[in-house]
Amino acid sequence: MMTTGRAPVPLVPLDARAVGMSVARTNFMRRPASEPARVGHREWLHFSIGGPDLTLLVNMSVVDDQRPSVPRGCERGRVLVLVRDSGGWGGGADEVGAAELEVHGGRVFVALAESSVDLVAGVFVVKVRLRDRPIAFELELRPRAFPSMASNVAIGPGEEPINWVVVPDLSADGWLEIAGARRQIRGAPAYHDHNWGYFSHRDFAWQWGHALPDDGASPFSAVFARLLNGAQTETYMQSLLLWRDGRQYRVFREDEVEVSAEGLLRKDDFFTVPRTARLLTGGTAADIPKRLRIEAKGRGDAVSACFEAIDAARIAVPNEHDLGTTLIHEVVGVFELRGVVRGEPVALGGHAVFEYLGRGA
Repeated sequence: MMTTGRAPVPLVPLDARAVGMSVARTNFMRRPASEPARVGHREWLHFSIGGPDLTLLVNMSVVDDQRPSVPRGCERGRVLVLVRDSGGWGGGADEVGAAELEVHGGRVFVALAESSVDLVAGVFVVKVRLRDRPIAFELELRPRAFPSMASNVAIGPGEEPINWVVVPDLSADGWLEIAGARRQIRGAPAYHDHNWGYFSHRDFAWQWGHALPDDGASPFSAVFARLLNGAQTETYMQSLLLWRDGRQYRVFREDEVEVSAEGLLRKDDFFTVPRTARLLTGGTAADIPKRLRIEAKGRGDAVSACFEAIDAARIAVPNEHDLGTTLIHEVVGVFELRGVVRGEPVALGGHAVFEYLGRGA
């Protein structure tokens, strides 16, 4: 580890109530239904829970229903779950129409059939019971870090901007049941982001990831975000965000960040959700870097990071603008970061989940 001869500056302990209020003020459903003059709004809530032995991913999304047979102003929703443990990947998805969907604008509350997410007194309460697979869980996720928000981020010519809120560190408690076998979850590390806007997947890709220390010894957590064109030849924005003891510590942006990829992750097969899309997603080929290296420096600060992919699952999302498919790869691996910020050493190593979005078949 790098050293500078300076001890870290002590911080005042986080006020859990202040963190919860900050999350509630920035993280709410932007609206429950389409504006009459516009269609194409999409919004989703994403949670990642656990570590290398058990990783649970859940995504609840609400989009304008643009099917010709559906009245204008209606929405449809989907809850998607991926679970990875020693037995490999599992998961499934439920899709619902307006009759089984309830969204409260101005706060976090979404109910999709037997699944829901609610923000109660600064705590996320996530309940899921899939209908297509024997998976159910109930979790309470308590934020341990202040959120970061980005508004109106451009994603290319002719595209609407994207917006998001990130909560990089939460603690999860509850239970998970798969095929009748229940396990308890106590104090598991977790991550959350919330995205919304009128953007499409027409010519758009991203590389997005988060990392927390496995043993809790490091005070740092990290989020990496990079938005690109569909061919991944042009970068629209990129940033590496660091938190220390729950407070945002340093944000490296744009020209301060350099990204390079090494090799490709190879698998005999990808677990795919929904299962019916497996034959339409290009077999075993995937543009997933085996290693993604991130160099960030500016204003006297410098860090080097590397995410090494270990395993991945695939989500297939039908395009609304053509007959193709958008593929989202959820990738688990190991993240290592070292450097100096504000004249003090920075070190983070542990489990990470990265997400790569691109065009499919």
